[in-house]
Formats: sequence, structure tokens, C-alpha cells
Amino acid sequence: MLGPERGRNLLRWHLRTAGLPLPSQARLAEMHRQLSQARSDARIRLSHAGCEIGVFRGRVVMHAPAVSSFEVQWKGERALVIGHGTLHWIESLGEGISRARIHGRPIVVRARRGGEALQLTGGARRPLKKWLQEADMPPWERAGLPLVWVGDELAAVPGIGIAARFACVADESGWRLEWRPQHGAPRVS
Repeated sequence: MLGPERGRNLLRWHLRTAGLPLPSQARLAEMHRQLSQARSDARIRLSHAGCEIGVFRGRVVMHAPAVSSFEVQWKGERALVIGHGTLHWIESLGEGISRARIHGRPIVVRARRGGEALQLTGGARRPLKKWLQEADMPPWERAGLPLVWVGDELAAVPGIGIAARFACVADESGWRLEWRPQHGAPRVS
């Protein structure tokens, strides 16, 4: 573990590298104190210059603030733009969401609200929170993840999978989903 002076220097370097302005010496010292003394399971979120700084899996991370709630109806677009990214619907065969099982049904893409559950093919129905934790997805990404609902059923979660009830079988026409947040690697289902 670094001492306070070296820790503050490292934090300063990360802020400069990210193109963020430096805080006052007192603010920097307080940020370092909170980050270095955080428990491994703590949810530290320090706001600075339009960015959030926190700890995830024992590492200091900088990321965009969590997005606000959203809900958008999908009307067949290949690229559904949501304020903080784009959900791509890619034609597929034998993978993704079955076109036949969603045909003519209302499809909504929305943010997590809490309490959702998902049953993937060959598995038990489990809370979405558990799937996201096992996928090692940071909390700020979980909040902005677009969930695909067919009627009142959770059908797909990019990066996690397709609900068994809506999953394509071999040689069946489907939609593979690829979520591309404004910043970060794509998540595919």
C-alpha cells in the first residue's frame, strides 16, 4: 500500500491522464483518505468534474455518473439509440432472441428497477442482480444496462443472456443484441 503522499500523487496522475482538473490540496487529501480507507465491499462514489471516482474489486476507478432511468419502445430499428449508448439488433441464425417468439408483441427497452429475475436456457430462474454480480459488472454499468422486455416478461440482458422462453433454437431466425455504451466495451447477448 502506498503512503499518503505517494497515493495522492498517483491520484493526481490519474486525474490528469483522464483530462480532469485537479482539486484543491485539501479535497485531494480527503479523496485519497476515503478511497484508501474504504472497505472492500464499500460503495464509494466521489463526484469530481462530471466524473465519479470510487472503488470496485479493490481498485480505484473513474467513470461517468450513473444514468437516470429510461424506457424506449423498440419499433424494429437496427440501432436503438438510448441517451448513453446504442443497442444494436443484429440479424442472426440460431442465436439471440427468436423473431417468431416476439413477433407482434410490444417490446420495451428500459433501465433496471430492481427485483428482476431471469431464467437462461438450462438454468434456474435467478435474480438479475446475481447474474450481474457473477458477470463482474460494476454497479454503475448495471444501472445503465438496457433490459429488453417483451410484454411484461424480461427477455434479454446484454452481456448476460436471453431468457430461455425467448431464446432461438438451431436454424431459427433471431436477433443478436449488442449494447455499446458511449464509453466502454460492447456487451453481447
